[in-house]
Amino acid sequence: MRRQNSLLSGSARTIHGTTSSARVLLRADSIAPAEIRFRPAAREVVVQVARDPGAPPTITQLAIGLGVL
Repeated sequence: MRRQNSLLSGSARTIHGTTSSARVLLRADSIAPAEIRFRPAAREVVVQVARDPGAPPTITQLAIGLGVL
């Protein structure tokens, strides 16, 4: 995976990282929703990922649903 990331341009790497982060957060929310919804650190990560311009709409919807955006 590192090799693939090193071949991406800076903006593509950011979008890829944001998408990967969003995917992990959404998966965690489906497996253990309380971990994402009630832990302040997890909520802060959701906010940071959702504010990224390349964030997928699903993570933005999660952040809105949590009331953090």
